[in-house]
Amino acid sequence: MRDWDAHTAEVEGPDIALLETVPALLIPMEEGIEKLAKASPLAALRAARRLEVTAMQVGYWSARAARQDATTGQAAALG
Repeated sequence: MRDWDAHTAEVEGPDIALLETVPALLIPMEEGIEKLAKASPLAALRAARRLEVTAMQVGYWSARAARQDATTGQAAALG
């Protein structure tokens, strides 16, 4: 987990461009799940799990695509 956190921190650094729309989409989702957790923790857990699954799916395909543009070491360093 620490290795993943370190890789994630590198990806979140200023060297990797991130479209402004991504945080604009994620912040309301995070706030919505937090709000949902107050009313229905189980529903919030289900929403969080769905978000986790989606992130894993998109991350998988993004990682595969990144391997086309970078060496394995470079792709691994990005998370």
